[in-house]
Amino acid sequence: MKVVILFYFNVLIFLLDSIEKEQGEMATIQKNIRNLRNDMIKLNLLLHSTSGDHESLEKENILTENEFVGKLKDAELESIQMQAKLDSLKEEKERLLNGLVESE
Repeated sequence: MKVVILFYFNVLIFLLDSIEKEQGEMATIQKNIRNLRNDMIKLNLLLHSTSGDHESLEKENILTENEFVGKLKDAELESIQMQAKLDSLKEEKERLLNGLVESE
């Protein structure tokens, strides 16, 4: 009986560590998303404030914006995937906690 409880306790510790790691990674991704958005705003302001060929600047802006939008979508997709993984880990934790309570 103690072995089972110890096993569940170790699994619980592992899951808690995994959840904490995933939350840290999600926070990093969200920070990167904010930074990318801020970079895009700065680049847009910089492109519009400089003098020169308007058509050339407009093309560069579109290319840069497309690049940032692609990176942003990738980061958002990764964030969604990590959230799904986190939800799965939370469900597993809940299941293990219930198993632990039942075994006691």
